[in-house]
Amino acid sequence: MNSRVALVVILSLFVFCAQAKNKEELFRVVEYNVENLFDVEDDSLTNDDSFTPQGDHHWTYTRFKTKMYNIAKTLIAIGEGEAPALVGLCEVENRNVLNFLTKKTPIASYNYQYVHQDSPDARGIDVALLYQQDKFHLLSAEFLKVKNEEIGLTHTRDILFAKGIVPSGDTLHVFLNHWPSRRGGEVATENRRCYAASIVRSKVDSIFKSTATPYILIMGDFNDYPDNKSITEVLLANPVPKDVCCPRELYNLFYQFQEDGYLGTYKFQGEKNVLDQAIVSGIFMKNENFYTNGNQNAHIFCLPFLCTDGTDGAESGPFRTYAGTMYKGGFSDHFPIVVDFFVVKK
Repeated sequence: MNSRVALVVILSLFVFCAQAKNKEELFRVVEYNVENLFDVEDDSLTNDDSFTPQGDHHWTYTRFKTKMYNIAKTLIAIGEGEAPALVGLCEVENRNVLNFLTKKTPIASYNYQYVHQDSPDARGIDVALLYQQDKFHLLSAEFLKVKNEEIGLTHTRDILFAKGIVPSGDTLHVFLNHWPSRRGGEVATENRRCYAASIVRSKVDSIFKSTATPYILIMGDFNDYPDNKSITEVLLANPVPKDVCCPRELYNLFYQFQEDGYLGTYKFQGEKNVLDQAIVSGIFMKNENFYTNGNQNAHIFCLPFLCTDGTDGAESGPFRTYAGTMYKGGFSDHFPIVVDFFVVKK
């Protein structure tokens, strides 16, 4: 092979590799507990009276609008100018707040669609999934009831289970959770979160049995830590191993944050807690067309503007909207979490 032919071959390979690389797209996912995202209207069917202009929180339209713009600012910062593919929101009251967020704030240009349904939660707060239609072609959405009268579960949030096609042509199964709280004590309420975990695990088992390529993403505010029973023993989600991941096992991308104790998504009585997590099936670490690099691509998003004293989130806590009924004017009492996936377009 003469030098000219060799040069042509090298250039051809370079162009081919560049084209292949250009087909790879970032698929960024966000989960964010937005802390009591109520509208200002009184819903006679729920206990939302406190979040009205006459209520204990004196929740006015001005405060509502400030919070909506704060959330939009956060999502824009997370996306670095691009709309995240999926945004899971916890603690949203209804479609009124979702319509305002997606149509009347600076993220209106992102043209988000959303999935939401009023749940049996006593205060009327639900989960909702925002999605980019060109990155997640919604196939179906189901709201899983978390109800068990024997253990006192009658009025809590549904679990959202959505399926969609991503640009690689694969089907992504998404579970968005906001599990029962610890109000009444962690131990006394543990069985409620374990019950919620069992509902998700049952669906996961069905997907593993029926699907050749089980791409599963489970995210939300679990009100439990990555090493608690509901996560490790019922949901069966473990830390990401250093060697081989099994395609049909679940791995918690945020276990690392619990282990090092340096940063949490929530701060209570000075203690950092990892309540918000993203859990994935092992196929994401095995496949080349739709994948994530495990822990390396999982982050707690805590830029200074989201923090109490304007410093790094490791030193500070989330800059919340309220402390009790005292208005602070911040963003949320949780930090958002971010996971980067990568898809190769077909």
